[in-house]
Amino acid sequence: MSTAYECDVIVVGAGTSGCYAAATAADAGLDVVVLERKTADEAGHIACGDALKGADAFPDIIPRSQLEPAFTNTGVDHGRFEIPQEDTVLDIPVPGELAVIDRLEFGKRLIGAATDAGASFKYDTVVQDVLQADDHTVTGVRATHNNTVRTYKSDIVIDGAGALSILQDKAEFSSTSFDTNVTYSQFCSAYREIVEVPEPVEWDDALVFKPTERAAGYLWYFPRTETTINAGLGFQMTEEPMNLVEDLARDLRTRPEFEGATVTDKLGAALPTRRPYDSAVAPGFMAVGDAAGHVNPTTGGGIAGAAFSGRYAGEQAVSAISSGDVGEASLWEYNERVMDRFGTRYAGLDVYNILSTSIEVDNLMGLLAALPGEKLAEALYSGTTSFGVGLILKTIRNSFGYWGEILNFYRTKNLADEVMTQYNDYPSRPSGLDGWQATRNDIMDNIYDVTGADPKYWEDRQEWNDLAACSRWTRLRFDLDCFLNFHLVEFWDNLTQFWIKLVNKLFGLLSRDCSLTWRFNKILLFKHAKRVANFMMRIACFVRHFHNPDRFTIYYHSKHLQMTLKHIHFFLKSVYHVIC
Repeated sequence: MSTAYECDVIVVGAGTSGCYAAATAADAGLDVVVLERKTADEAGHIACGDALKGADAFPDIIPRSQLEPAFTNTGVDHGRFEIPQEDTVLDIPVPGELAVIDRLEFGKRLIGAATDAGASFKYDTVVQDVLQADDHTVTGVRATHNNTVRTYKSDIVIDGAGALSILQDKAEFSSTSFDTNVTYSQFCSAYREIVEVPEPVEWDDALVFKPTERAAGYLWYFPRTETTINAGLGFQMTEEPMNLVEDLARDLRTRPEFEGATVTDKLGAALPTRRPYDSAVAPGFMAVGDAAGHVNPTTGGGIAGAAFSGRYAGEQAVSAISSGDVGEASLWEYNERVMDRFGTRYAGLDVYNILSTSIEVDNLMGLLAALPGEKLAEALYSGTTSFGVGLILKTIRNSFGYWGEILNFYRTKNLADEVMTQYNDYPSRPSGLDGWQATRNDIMDNIYDVTGADPKYWEDRQEWNDLAACSRWTRLRFDLDCFLNFHLVEFWDNLTQFWIKLVNKLFGLLSRDCSLTWRFNKILLFKHAKRVANFMMRIACFVRHFHNPDRFTIYYHSKHLQMTLKHIHFFLKSVYHVIC
């Protein structure tokens, strides 16, 4: 059985961005329907650190007074970074108004405000497909409710369905500017527990952060009140989640303030730790909030970006529908406003996220301990920072042993500034996007060279498009079964394992030397050996899946082969310096 509905705007997802978009469009008189997969009781219950920054400047379509009852702690004013590797605690000021919220109460109040504005909510409704016209203009969605298929048709669909949205998997966007450069490596998993402690904590005025033990991630302890703590962790999706959840459990057991504590709620989610989408519009379609990468990639904070992107999408929907044109060019101003408000800053911050993936956890913590707190705050929240001569000298003195990382940080900071300058020149029309991306991608190549990080994006989009436009033979896509056969895969796997065993053996033979020179060269040995193994395993994956053109290209993986050879070269040079 199928039921059809028609309206002006469909919003998928009743999160922050969806509610702000719905409230904005409905307040302007449009017929807005919000489709939410959760029940009415569960809607608004979202995995979140509960920290809210800059609420005093949120869009006024939802009055602050309507949200304030959800603000449970307005006394927090700084971040507290615990660095056990350095036996250091850093107190870092956080600019702007800061609060910790009850996220469920906050979500309910957002839904209530959008309802008051005139939006209609359909709960327990799961979107399963996207409807498109022959020219690929999005015209609605297909969803299920209580085993009943429902078709919702509209002039515009706003995707607020969160990270890795199903709508973007279902829609055909290849002929549009919509950013499809999305992979799991650009996302983070988050898990949090609400913990009640018997006695007030001493740090109820701080957001507490701490690195995880075994991976690039962090633990957090955010005080909703002096006895109700949001305790959680964030980690890249490439890591083993259960191992990291155990890190959180172990840390909770060792902290005396959590002795006798009880857990009242548990929840997990995915969130983007990447730059905002280059374009979040397609004919009849806009993506907002997490669904468009509107999250601070260094802190994971996404409520502010979601609020503003929702407002901008709602206003753009009103403008486009009133003009009778919902094409890509008619929606393009939404992209410009996002980049102007926070997109440029988040793109700069993404550069620091890339840097963090290339530094060992201990070295990263040493770098954080060496940098002035106020400069860290600038880098974490504004995307750039500056150092005077005196501060540079002081930092050099305090950072002995981490000068290489400091130099990399300085070079990365300059490249982050270049990225932000490029984003300030974001194109005013879709036709300018390719040229703008090409310049940005050149800067990104320099960033990977300086940081040594693995490429985070399919940077060479134009080369990929050129390849996709060529014939099957020009693209050189091979059927592995017919051309290479299993033996090459087996050979490369054995070669990779041999390399890892060789490196471990070499480290064992050389471990007796404990001089400063050796420690420095050991770092280089480990750094380059690890990267060789990393790229070799990537190439092993490549030869297994070479026949799949949607995921792999000769161009992309030839870069991995080049990087493997480069780091083998550096590794052998390091071995020479240690031995000789």
